Amino acid sequence: MTGNDIYYTAMDLCALRTKNSTIPVDCEDLTQRALSLLNLLIAENAYLDSLIKKTDIVISTITTLTDSISLSPVLCSVVLPYGLACLLIQNEDINAAAFFRNKYESEKTKIQAGLKGTLHEITEVY
Repeated sequence: MTGNDIYYTAMDLCALRTKNSTIPVDCEDLTQRALSLLNLLIAENAYLDSLIKKTDIVISTITTLTDSISLSPVLCSVVLPYGLACLLIQNEDINAAAFFRNKYESEKTKIQAGLKGTLHEITEVY
C-alpha cells in the first residue's frame, strides 16, 4: 500500500472525502501533515512488524505519499488508517479521535495476540 492509500482510507474514516473521492481544498492542511504523521506511525509500528515478519526492526520511512509502505499488509490495511485518522482529526473532534485511537490500539493488540511464539529446546546447564 502507498501512503496515499492509507491517507484516503483515514480521510474516509473521518468522512472528509467528497462524493467523487477527492480531498476538499479546505483539508489541504491535513494532506500536508499526513506524510510526517505516517512516518511517525511507521516508526511506532516497526517493532510489531518485525514480530510479524520475524526479522530485525527496520524503520523505512517514506518521502512522498505515493511511496509504498514496507510494513506488513495487515498493519497497512488495518492498523495505520485508524492511527492516521486519530492524528488527523484530534484537533477537530476529540470524540472521533478517541474512537480511532481505541480502534488503533485494539487492532494492534489483536494482531500481537495472534502471533505464535516459537518453541526452543531447553538445555539445563549446571
